[in-house]
Amino acid sequence: MNKIEKLHFEAIVESEFSEYTGHFEGQELAASKSAEITEQIAIEFAEWLIKELVLSSHGKFLSYTPKELFQEFLKTKQ
Repeated sequence: MNKIEKLHFEAIVESEFSEYTGHFEGQELAASKSAEITEQIAIEFAEWLIKELVLSSHGKFLSYTPKELFQEFLKTKQ
């Protein structure tokens, strides 16, 4: 399980609702938490890109596709 999968899984597990919370409310909470996680990952990825592509002079990632760049970023999160 990669970092993103783990974060989303944890969000769903943590959203377990008690007998006093409706099913829809639990799903809405999980979706909200999932969106927060996605936003945080996007921000961290943008910060990583700036550091690696703009501030770094070695150019290691210049020929990478966006997907390859994201995979390299995820490696730093494991």
